[in-house]
Amino acid sequence: MDLNLDEQDIVKMSVKEKQNLLPHLFLKKLGYEMWNRCKIENWDEFLSNSLLVGPPGAHSRENIMSNIDKFIQKQKSGSDGQYNLGLPRLSEKDILSMVVEICDVSSDISYIKGKDWVTLEAFKKRINKAARVGVEMAKKAGTIFMSTGHAESLPPAYTYMGKTLVGKGAKLYNPSIYSIMSEDNEHWLGSICNVTMLFLDGAVRHTHDDCNMDKIIEAEGIRPDLAIADHGFGAAMIRAKIPTLLIVDTN
Repeated sequence: MDLNLDEQDIVKMSVKEKQNLLPHLFLKKLGYEMWNRCKIENWDEFLSNSLLVGPPGAHSRENIMSNIDKFIQKQKSGSDGQYNLGLPRLSEKDILSMVVEICDVSSDISYIKGKDWVTLEAFKKRINKAARVGVEMAKKAGTIFMSTGHAESLPPAYTYMGKTLVGKGAKLYNPSIYSIMSEDNEHWLGSICNVTMLFLDGAVRHTHDDCNMDKIIEAEGIRPDLAIADHGFGAAMIRAKIPTLLIVDTN
C-alpha cells in the first residue's frame, strides 16, 4: 500500500478506500513519533505530559469499578476470551487490590465516582521490571511472541520493543495467517513487523477477543518462551502458561 500520497489523491478515493488507508497512515505517523522519542532526555517529564500516566490518561472510577463487576460476572458465567485467565474466583476487593498494586489507584472501595489513573511511580516500577525480564530472555536467545488488540495505537510501541529485543539476541515468532469467524464478518489474524493483530478488509482492527491464540500456538507446535501482549491475546498466553508481559490500564 502506497502511503506517500498527497491530499488530492486521498480526496479522490472512495469511502471504502479511505477507510482502509487511514489506519495505515495513522500507524505510519505513530511510527515516526516513536522513532523521535529515542532523543528524549527527560523521560519523567515526557511521560507526565503523555496519555500514559497521570490525570491526562485518567479513566472514570465508574468505568473501573463497572469493569471489575463485569470481570466477576464473566467468571461466574464461565465466559472465555479476555476474562478467562485460569484464576480462582475473585471478589471485588480482590480485583481492586490487584489494580491498586499494579496501577496505584485509590484503594478505597467506597470511592465510586471521580477519576483514577496510573501513577508515574507505578509505571516506572513495572516498566523497569518488564524490561529486565525481556532483556534476560533476549540474551538467552529466547523466542518472543508479540500481539496487540490495540491495533490502532500500540503497534509502534510493540515494534520498537521487538526491534530492541532482537538486537539483544531474541527471536520473534508469529503464527501463520488464520481466519477468525464472527457473527457478521470473517476476520484474519496476521502481523505487521512481527506484531500479531486482527484484520478486516485489509485494515487492522481493535479487539478484546483472544482469537483462539492459545489453541493456534498449540496447533502450530511452537511454544514461545515469552509473550508481550494485551487484552484477549494476553489472556490466551496466560491460559497457555506462557510467561507474559501484559500491557494493562486501570480499567
